[in-house]
Amino acid sequence: MTTATLERVTTAEFLARADQDDYELIDGELKERCMGMEAAWVATQFATRLTNFNNEHRLGTVVGDNTPLQIFGERQTIPRPDGLFVSVERHPSRAPVVGALRVTPELVIEVVSPSDNAAELMTKVLHYLDAGVDMVWVVYPESRSVHVIRADLTGNVIRPPMNLDGGNILPGFSHPVADFFPAPVPE
Repeated sequence: MTTATLERVTTAEFLARADQDDYELIDGELKERCMGMEAAWVATQFATRLTNFNNEHRLGTVVGDNTPLQIFGERQTIPRPDGLFVSVERHPSRAPVVGALRVTPELVIEVVSPSDNAAELMTKVLHYLDAGVDMVWVVYPESRSVHVIRADLTGNVIRPPMNLDGGNILPGFSHPVADFFPAPVPE
């Protein structure tokens, strides 16, 4: 998702904004969310497949795009990842919360738009990992790939015809990565 810096605000000021659904707060900088249709479609594919898996196995809660995530302590940061999973161990009620999620998820998904800034995206990933997120899937629709980054900073790149799996976070989840992306357009 694309973001443009607009102004500096605190976490409290951000949460009090009536228009906060259109923004993220990253290190005190208000950033407009500008997700295109392709990125939104891909994010929906991830949320749908993970939700279907989770409904069968009841491992926790899957949340799609636009949930504010407040897990960064004093850091003035409230991102809105494109998807996340939080286990029943971390969020026993599995019930949706009002406002920002204050429980650290095991998995965060970020779908990249062509105009995203690579350095800003990597900073966001490192913030997630520093806050206790176990794994981040950085999804690149253009290359039809998912970069899996774990808390220990190991990772791998999953591309068709490979399967994307949930590792020890979502045991048993394995799905052809190609299914998360629009079919390639013949040249």
